[in-house]
Amino acid sequence: MIELTIAISLETFYKSQRLRNLQFKWLLFFFVFGCFYKRETEALSTNDYQRYVEYPEYCSTPEQMNQRRILPVRQDNRVGETRLVSVTAIIRHGARTSLGHHTCWEGYWTTAETSVWDCEITTRITTAPPNTVSKEEGLQIAGGREIFLFDKKYDSLRKPDGTTSNILNGTCQAGQLLRKGYDQSYRNGQILREAYLYDDGASPIQHNAQMRLFPTKIEKATAMIRFRSDDDQRTLMSGQALILGLLEESTFSPLVQIHLADRGRDILSINKDICPRLTELGETSQNSREYLSFASSDEAALMHQFMNESFGRILDHPLACLMTTICNDFSLPNVFDDYPLQNEKVQLHRNDTNAKLGGKYGLNRFQRLFQYDVQNVMTPLQSDNAALLKLAMGPLWAEILDLIRAVTEDSRSKTDGQAPRFHLVSAHDTTVSALLSTLGGAVWNVTDWPPYAAMVVLEVHEIVGGRTNQNIFSSDFAFRLLYNGRVLTTTVPGCDPHADLCDITVLYNILHPFASRSRDCAPRNSPKHPWQEHISRGLHTRGIGTVLVSVTLAGILTGSILACWIVACPCPYLRHGSISL
Repeated sequence: MIELTIAISLETFYKSQRLRNLQFKWLLFFFVFGCFYKRETEALSTNDYQRYVEYPEYCSTPEQMNQRRILPVRQDNRVGETRLVSVTAIIRHGARTSLGHHTCWEGYWTTAETSVWDCEITTRITTAPPNTVSKEEGLQIAGGREIFLFDKKYDSLRKPDGTTSNILNGTCQAGQLLRKGYDQSYRNGQILREAYLYDDGASPIQHNAQMRLFPTKIEKATAMIRFRSDDDQRTLMSGQALILGLLEESTFSPLVQIHLADRGRDILSINKDICPRLTELGETSQNSREYLSFASSDEAALMHQFMNESFGRILDHPLACLMTTICNDFSLPNVFDDYPLQNEKVQLHRNDTNAKLGGKYGLNRFQRLFQYDVQNVMTPLQSDNAALLKLAMGPLWAEILDLIRAVTEDSRSKTDGQAPRFHLVSAHDTTVSALLSTLGGAVWNVTDWPPYAAMVVLEVHEIVGGRTNQNIFSSDFAFRLLYNGRVLTTTVPGCDPHADLCDITVLYNILHPFASRSRDCAPRNSPKHPWQEHISRGLHTRGIGTVLVSVTLAGILTGSILACWIVACPCPYLRHGSISL
């Protein structure tokens, strides 16, 4: 058997004031069948976010990212001294290209601005013989030889020519991470570094010893990291960028494994293909009281009327179309080019059509259409106490909890175990919203949607200085839940609404009923057989009398055939009436 190691490297160049003269190289490896990433970075671009004066939170501009810093735990005299033992970070990938399957509005796929996507980030691949990779030292080739890198260019169908062009008509893959998305994920890594990693250049916030997760020696930090992702380009690269931001000052080239699964079988998103019960729950949720109430609301009816009048149809997933457009500084259609604080040039181009729509449908149509689509997606998902999301996210929660329990066991036994103390899960917006929704409606609202590079952080703290209130903290461990730097622990059912920390048994009790790798995915309602569908259609088209005659004749004929077959069949279980079909 021939063993082959595939190496993939991603390289991007930046220009920032801080890193202007620094060329920083990094080797990041992941082993599914053995792979590694390499990234060379220089710089954050200043050319983005120029068209509009203000951008939705969804865009995650540099200013918005800077508001997501993680602060130390607030002091609580009921807890005593604590120390951080585990951090799980669940992120949404950064800004991406269009997925390619949204129709959006007329002209979206014909105008050059939105129909052709060219990307600055390149992917490089190479191969390496087995046993050449050291976890501590990265990739090494015997004899010190340089390795070949092969640059992947999606330019063979660069020029659109009928059906032979790429999906996005340029050099970008559909749904691939954009350079600004890399920046966002890199910034997330810096935020984690500022909160949990100590070095000689530590900021004042880092001098709080109870928040130290990583050792002073960065070289030892990589052994504490577990990196989980699905096999999408945008999630893989976002996770890589985050780790680069986390360990940005290092001068060594470690190996970090990326834990993956077959994309079609993975559980990092709502995967109905591997769990038929999810499809059934999805259909049921569309008839839930909560969703029917939303769908029949005046605002929903108004947005339907607005879309039909403006575009001749209901837009398919307007959220993606709106945000991909505004976050990339593309032109918005006049009918909803009314996002607050637009620049003066855009304001001067208001026309009579826009004014007419404003009188008929009200102002702030951009934001209202966005909110309509968010609620249209989230309301059914959260119905029935989020039953669909709990079934979908059960295996991922089990994966997260297993790692947390391993760390707490190491800490409790005072041993230097191998359990990773930092667990990164790089996934999607639906992953973030689904996980938080399973913790309760107060944690995640139906009007919320994760922006680019959204980050959920689940900290676990060991209580080492005694407890003053054992009714609140009954165990030796507590957790803190954060979302984009904001503490959410106070919204978790069973937790103190005024405290950052909550006993970890509260979290375990919430998740215990559904956090499992063994799910019951069997549909409750058996699908109709073709003859049942035929009868159902016949009742509506030919009249019940005709159908009953047909069914009677079919029954007689089927019974006769079956009786003859049983007589002739050499099957003893049928002869004795023990029929199992």
